[in-house]
Amino acid sequence: MTKEAFHDFAHFHLSFFKYNIEMQSHKEGLIIHEDVNKELLVTLSVPRTDVVFLSNVHGHKRLTLCQRNPDTALIDIRCRFPQPGEYELEIYASKKPDYSVDVPEKPYDVILEYRVIVEGSAVDGVFEEFPSIYGDLASREHFLHYPLEYYFPEGEKVHFKVSAGTATEMAARHQGKRIQFHKRGDCFEGEVLIGEGVVLIMGLYYEKGFEHKGQKFRKVLKYNKPPKEAEVDLDDVISENL
Repeated sequence: MTKEAFHDFAHFHLSFFKYNIEMQSHKEGLIIHEDVNKELLVTLSVPRTDVVFLSNVHGHKRLTLCQRNPDTALIDIRCRFPQPGEYELEIYASKKPDYSVDVPEKPYDVILEYRVIVEGSAVDGVFEEFPSIYGDLASREHFLHYPLEYYFPEGEKVHFKVSAGTATEMAARHQGKRIQFHKRGDCFEGEVLIGEGVVLIMGLYYEKGFEHKGQKFRKVLKYNKPPKEAEVDLDDVISENL
């Protein structure tokens, strides 16, 4: 996409061109998504590996999951919608933080906006959000294989699988306990018996040049127990500031 074409597409932001991004799946600003019960997948091509991405729908992060696909090297932006209607999908990009220097992380630039019209009658069953994503999931080169749902019933044993990225260890924290994950191939895996309260997935990272500070676990994902209500209201989804 050239800068000349920018004027024909109001959904672009000038920062889009800074990262050498190409649109793959949807090249127009309006997306008609025909089935509210199916995920929408938007893909971008980014040759640079030092760029990380975030996304949200109507300002709510848990309606989207944005990851670099290790099989295709494309940026996959998966979206779920709680009901038919019109939505705004925003995509953000930033240069990957340099963890070898002790400086604040760079803010994300909004690069692209889509208007999405979602069709269908109603969501079948209980609407499932994505997990809450922390910036370290992408900047530490992780890929979440599963689970891809935010809520779990109490008493369920849930299996987690996350690509290792740059982590030397990974673990879950739930009800004040740390559950260590085990390395299998290029992924960390572990099981958590779900009780009351949130489940945090954390990684341990070796920071070259900062050995004197020691290693510490950093949060990459957050899950929660099911709500008491049968359905999740879009107005009750709490977004986290970028």
